[in-house]
Amino acid sequence: MKLSRKAVPILRVLHRLNEHYGKRYSFAAQKTILKHLKELCFHTICRRQLNYDLRAIENSGLIRRIRRHRRTLSRGMEFRSSIYEITRPGYRLMVGFKMITWGWFKGLMNTDHQKVAKKEKPCAINPWTHDFSRKNEDLTPLFADSG
Repeated sequence: MKLSRKAVPILRVLHRLNEHYGKRYSFAAQKTILKHLKELCFHTICRRQLNYDLRAIENSGLIRRIRRHRRTLSRGMEFRSSIYEITRPGYRLMVGFKMITWGWFKGLMNTDHQKVAKKEKPCAINPWTHDFSRKNEDLTPLFADSG
C-alpha cells in the first residue's frame, strides 16, 4: 500500500487539530486521533495499525514526533501523549491532495517559528516590562483571591 494512502487521513486529522488550537503542533492522544479519523475521514483502523502508520509517516519525514514518557520510581513508566508536528513535505503532500491551498502553505512557511503572540497590555506585576505608566495602578484586582 502506498504511503500517501496511509498518510493523508492522519495528516488531515493532525492539521485540523493544529488549526483548532492555533498552533503548529498538536499533542493528541491516540484514542483522540482514532476518533477523529473515524468521524472526519470515515477511516477505521485499530491502535496498532495507527502506530505502524505513524512510524512509517515519521520515517518518511512527513511528520516530526516527540514521544513524551519518563521512568519514575513510584509509578514505573509514565506515558503521556506524543507531540506531532507536520513538516514541510507533509504540507506539500496535503497541497497535492487539495486539502490545503498553495497560498495557505506559502503563508505558513513564511511565518517565523519562534514568533510568539504578544499580549496587548503588559502584565502589571512583571518587573521586566519596564512599563512605568502603570506604576501607581491599584493591583488589588490581581490578588483578590489571595485574601
